Amino acid sequence: MAEKTAESEDEGGKGSPVEDDSIRSNLSWIIGLFAVMLVGAIAVALETSPKAFGFGLLLSGASLLAGVIVGLLFGIPRALQYDRPAENNEESDSSRSSGLGYRANTNLEQISDWLTKILVGVGLTQITKIPGMFRALGGYFGPALSSSGHGEHLALSIIGFFLPCGFLFGYLWTRVLLPRALVQADLSSVITARINERLRKKEDINASALSMVERWLDQDPKVATEIDPKKMAEAIKQASPTVKVQIFGMAKRVRSENWDKPAKKWLVERTIPIFKALAESAPDRFHRNYGQLGYALKDQGTPDWTEAERALSRAIQIRGPLNRQTVGWSLYEINRVICRIEQDPDFQAQRPSAPETKKVISQDLRVAAVYDNGRFLGVAPIQEWMRLNGVTRDDLIA
Repeated sequence: MAEKTAESEDEGGKGSPVEDDSIRSNLSWIIGLFAVMLVGAIAVALETSPKAFGFGLLLSGASLLAGVIVGLLFGIPRALQYDRPAENNEESDSSRSSGLGYRANTNLEQISDWLTKILVGVGLTQITKIPGMFRALGGYFGPALSSSGHGEHLALSIIGFFLPCGFLFGYLWTRVLLPRALVQADLSSVITARINERLRKKEDINASALSMVERWLDQDPKVATEIDPKKMAEAIKQASPTVKVQIFGMAKRVRSENWDKPAKKWLVERTIPIFKALAESAPDRFHRNYGQLGYALKDQGTPDWTEAERALSRAIQIRGPLNRQTVGWSLYEINRVICRIEQDPDFQAQRPSAPETKKVISQDLRVAAVYDNGRFLGVAPIQEWMRLNGVTRDDLIA
């Protein structure tokens, strides 16, 4: 129920239509009270002299304030607080993380309860003396309002008029507007607590992901034995975008520094689950994740030509057609063509490729000839394939 209320407050900033209609109805009573009090103030102005009018307003205000305080005491809402034992530890943990971390202070409610009972009790026991007390108030304030004999009656009229008005105003305000304000304050506290809890969990995940990746890529193979690759991949997927960028940089640096060192091929293999996790966390974005994954699959100790080609093709698909902005990523086609050549059974048998295979490979080779000035055409498998198939750089450019 609290979650639904929080969602309604977040989405629309308003309660239900029934609740809004109820508030409008009660607000109309408060506005009506203002009109009645304005009429009373006009009556005070008409019944007092210009010199006594200021005192009459002060007496009206004091009576109104006293009534408001009493109305507040009678109308203060009580917070619903109860302890429900959790069925299991998981429920207890979730309630701690999603609820408030403190109890609302109910001292004012208790004071209101005590004073209300005292006022009612004293009023019932001293009910016979109350008329005399009011007459005494009239006799005390009367001379300041009028020098004639009706000053006492005027003072009693002001007190008798504005005291109930203040009581009704204070009571209605606490019953209509104060609970809504308190609920909104509690919801704000709950939402803030949940956000802080999520941020704390995210920080823990980020720290865990960075720590595991760092140990996984350590130069000492024994350090990585402490890491579960599945848990590391899950942590990477849940990490924040900033941390993912850091992890990508760490893995890319290890791959690029060791891809051409036979003794360090195992480090290249270590980057594969990292690039896979990064790619799976954003499958339709960031072609560099797929590109680095393809490079690692191609350059590991035992190359996986099929998966490398698939990863590089996905990188090319996300990158889009080559242009001035993407010309730096033409290495995807150049590495993919090596994967395709290595998978070509005709090439392995040292004979020309089938026409369809030749066409697909030539398309990627054209990128090497046009965008990279042919600097990769001399690589062993590419050069050998071109010789077997009678393809020259001029043919590719043409």
